[in-house]
Amino acid sequence: MEWPEETQPAVGGVDPLDLMLDLAINWNLNFLFDVRVLELPRHAASATRDSAVALVLSRGKLSYVWQEGVRKSVDQTQYESYVQMYYQLLSVKESNVSATTLRELEEAILAAKMDIVADESEQQVWFKIRALDNETSSLDPGTWLALFNKQFSGQFTWSGEHWIVVDGPAVLARLDKLLKTYSKHLLVVGLAWVFVQTHLWAVANKPDLAFDESRAKARKYGCFEYAESLFGLLSVAEHLTHTFGTGDARHHLSYFERTLASAVARKLHQSSWIHDGPRNAALRKLESLSMALLPPSEFFDKAWRQAFANGYAMTNKTQAVSFTSNTKRRF
Repeated sequence: MEWPEETQPAVGGVDPLDLMLDLAINWNLNFLFDVRVLELPRHAASATRDSAVALVLSRGKLSYVWQEGVRKSVDQTQYESYVQMYYQLLSVKESNVSATTLRELEEAILAAKMDIVADESEQQVWFKIRALDNETSSLDPGTWLALFNKQFSGQFTWSGEHWIVVDGPAVLARLDKLLKTYSKHLLVVGLAWVFVQTHLWAVANKPDLAFDESRAKARKYGCFEYAESLFGLLSVAEHLTHTFGTGDARHHLSYFERTLASAVARKLHQSSWIHDGPRNAALRKLESLSMALLPPSEFFDKAWRQAFANGYAMTNKTQAVSFTSNTKRRF
């Protein structure tokens, strides 16, 4: 598949990590992990805008369409016909990658995602971006930093000293294993194949492509989950503005946050069994804690939301057209 805003280079193809970061950062459509920017606490950040932020690499969630018991079951003997259905819908020629290989790639990528989502360590690890090189030995040194700056061009400039928060060790481990196991070309083909299966049923209005025929409720829920995943807060704008539309309502929520933090701090001070070192460390963390409970205040202005939506639509119109046309060309 030619990805995503521009046609695929004739020589070298697309780098799979570059593809995944592009989909995660610019489209919020990556399968294996999500990427977002985190604002650091004010007292921990220096004066410049770029140094006041960190990156978060999170495990995301498994799309409903891929969940066991919901997804259409296709055995090995039917898989060739299953792949042919996608060729016909996309009006493309058959790929030079066999159906057997496509199935292997699909299963490997899905297994990686399942491991990432199922990671119960609840461990968030903070690295300097330069330290990511030590966690993914399959990549050349500096690859992460170069690709972050490429995909965030015009928004942020990153250095090796910026922090990145990795949500669960399985994210990097499983990604590195895929990069070691498959060539760049095959991994991109696999990512493209998973992408097409994740989205084409909705685009083509053919839920029978993805869902078990006996699960009518699953189809309905799948459509709801798909729409919600793309519209984000806009899907609940009416509820949020009704509940927290006034400044007083938002102030009460902020007051609740401060009250909660004060209560925890008081309990820490009163707990004589906690040694001074751990207690002071917990108090420092509590002081740095901030809760992202509501969107920015501008979100509650209907005119601002409409202007934002219009501006986003105009900015991305050309990109969306090229993305769609490139998606349909071939895989």
